[in-house]
Amino acid sequence: NRGETTGTTESWLPPTRGSSSSSARTSSSGRLYESTMSRHSDADIVFLMMGTEDVLRSRDGLSEEALRRDMMTGLPFPEEEMAPVVTRIVTLAKTLQREGKRVLVMDMPGDLGGESAAAGRGKMRRLNVQVKQALRKENDVLLQVGGRVSVSGEKVDGGAEEAFGVRHPIRYVTLGNNHRVMRKENRAFDSLYLNSKGYKLLARDVFENGGLKEMMISVEWEVWKDELNAMNEMTVSDLQHAVDRDIVKTEKRMEEQQEIDGETKKCK
Repeated sequence: NRGETTGTTESWLPPTRGSSSSSARTSSSGRLYESTMSRHSDADIVFLMMGTEDVLRSRDGLSEEALRRDMMTGLPFPEEEMAPVVTRIVTLAKTLQREGKRVLVMDMPGDLGGESAAAGRGKMRRLNVQVKQALRKENDVLLQVGGRVSVSGEKVDGGAEEAFGVRHPIRYVTLGNNHRVMRKENRAFDSLYLNSKGYKLLARDVFENGGLKEMMISVEWEVWKDELNAMNEMTVSDLQHAVDRDIVKTEKRMEEQQEIDGETKKCK
């Protein structure tokens, strides 16, 4: 939530397509999305780390039915039990994905710690499972259309190719309930947030094991590929100019030789 203690997923809701950024909004809805993405619109990779404010402020909307569901035999969750916070997270990820960005979504910490522990590890676990389930469904749809979707998000029907663009699958990153960032020495004084050591450890793990490193390499390769294509086009163009120059020079020499041969014949 970028340091805003009252910020929840509602603060990150993107504008609804076909409406202005201010329509159908409360004073706080979407403010963090707009202020952040307007300054970082050129970002190639967006990393969403799910926080805990929705849960702490009872804004998650997880139903009693979902809380009672057996996590061993009752999965997957039916659509009617998907929590509103999950829907908001997936909506944000899909919006960024539709804009051509590579998106990583990290799960919420399984153990809130401190006074916040009352929210319960079981509740956090259920929300993580729901997010993972929802993202898998979105990625399955993407795979069914071969990774190509229309600008409006509709399924490819084999029509005009220029109307389609590439969307990258959303990557879900899980730390697990016993990840080392959850250890006491990596938590802040309130046992809820991470301290400096914990955040550095988290960043290193996401980079090495969470898929961020591969995404960055992929982005860098795309940049280099464009550069190489430009160089190849330049090389072919330069070669064509060189060939054209040689042809002109050869034709000129042939004309000069013909003039010399003509003068020689006259002298004879």
